[in-house]
Amino acid sequence: MAGATPAPDVQFVDTTQASRIDFKHENSATANKYLIETMGGGVALFDYDNDGRLDIFFTNGAKIDDPMPDEKMPDKSNPRFWNRLYHQNADGTWNQLIDHPEAWPETSSTGMFTFAMITGVKSGFLDKKTYAPAARKAWLGLVHYIDANGDVSNVCEGTNKKNDLTYYLTRARNTGDLHGEAPILWSASALLR
Repeated sequence: MAGATPAPDVQFVDTTQASRIDFKHENSATANKYLIETMGGGVALFDYDNDGRLDIFFTNGAKIDDPMPDEKMPDKSNPRFWNRLYHQNADGTWNQLIDHPEAWPETSSTGMFTFAMITGVKSGFLDKKTYAPAARKAWLGLVHYIDANGDVSNVCEGTNKKNDLTYYLTRARNTGDLHGEAPILWSASALLR
């Protein structure tokens, strides 16, 4: 089509493990393939608690029987089917365990969220009025963790997998760790585009 502008090149990066969001959608699969199990849940980025900061909400599935009796409701009593809500901190960062307010602000995951929001806004995928302020706040929060040598602090040493909250809450905070510095550079690069 004459005069059409080409779509911007958009690259998606899987940052699931590094961001330490441990959400896993559970669909309780059945042979009947009910709508609730085939369509999945969803994710919303919004200011849940009206504190001016963007929060992340994941919806999850539920236990359903096969076949599901008409009079029975899907069961969400098992924690594996619970929804998850993660809050952005006052300084713009997200915590090392983002659903635990007692955890410490973690820079690698905050950098990944920031990069995703900046890229989404600049590509037209995310509403500028809603997401640009959250991305700006996150960026301004991150720069306080960059020291005079250009090293980023509060980078989690890595989590591996363990079913123990204390294990995750006591992970070491590194400075200058490359897996933490890369998302900060991605965010800076996205801001400059």
